[in-house]
Amino acid sequence: MQWSDKVQLSDIKEASELEYLSIKQLKNLLSTNRVDYKGCIERPDLLNKVTRLWQEYNQSRKGKIYYIVTYWMDNIYIHINI
Repeated sequence: MQWSDKVQLSDIKEASELEYLSIKQLKNLLSTNRVDYKGCIERPDLLNKVTRLWQEYNQSRKGKIYYIVTYWMDNIYIHINI
């Protein structure tokens, strides 16, 4: 998948597409949506924040908002909607 540096939440159709974004794209996406990413040292940290942001955006478009709990095990993020 190829996006410009200025990717928007509406450009993402599936959460799995987030894996293809560069660090620069992840940071731009967070900044554009006014999400603080200070303290995010590695790409998985940024990806986790963007994934949560995208899920909240996606749920708000459907009129439903869920709390998202993220577990980190062996470099795999598992998201559970509560």
